[in-house]
Amino acid sequence: MKKLLSQFKKKFSNYMIKRMIKRSGFDSDKMFNIELCRGAKRCSRNVIDVTEVNKLIQNTLKESRIAPRLHKKLVDEEYILPHHMFKLAISGCVNGCSKPQIKDFAIVGQLKPKIQEDLCIGCQRCLSTCQEDAIMLNDEEPDIDFDRCIFCGDCVKACPTEALTIKKVGYQIQVGGHLGRHPHLANIVTDLSDLEELMKILNKAIKVFVEEGEGQERLGVTLNRLEMDLD
Repeated sequence: MKKLLSQFKKKFSNYMIKRMIKRSGFDSDKMFNIELCRGAKRCSRNVIDVTEVNKLIQNTLKESRIAPRLHKKLVDEEYILPHHMFKLAISGCVNGCSKPQIKDFAIVGQLKPKIQEDLCIGCQRCLSTCQEDAIMLNDEEPDIDFDRCIFCGDCVKACPTEALTIKKVGYQIQVGGHLGRHPHLANIVTDLSDLEELMKILNKAIKVFVEEGEGQERLGVTLNRLEMDLD
């Protein structure tokens, strides 16, 4: 009777653990979790389509067969926990509401502005809008310091005459963030990447996480241990 009771308690405990993990947004059938910013539903700051990027990333993860590969690797683990899964974030703008800085792999939308000087009326709205002090006026016309610019696109939205318009929309790629007893913010691998470069780096990250990671090791820890970069 005691043995049956012990077995029942263990099964019930396993069931509750799995349920708790699913409720927190993790699914052991997928072995990855993508946190989206609110731009997936409503946000005026978005510079990329969060929903579309999410679909592309999910398809890439599934095509990589990340779930069966990780399950094979973790076959001796008693429980599949969130620590074993690949953690990602997608943020529609540089504000990073989906916490890209603490994920294994993260994508942040960026917008690079360009100036059409003949349309500038000298209203200085771009100057007052820019939080990075990246815009100056030279001869009453805006000049952008791209060493300071973080590609948020605020100046483009603020300009009333389209003197500031979009030169390029792309993806900042962040890799290797994690919390824990030795937290580390993600490293910025690239700025303003196109979709091809994004997918190339994502596939590299998946490969390293699956094939080189040990136990519950986060991607950033694995990369540091191997002294490896993904760019």
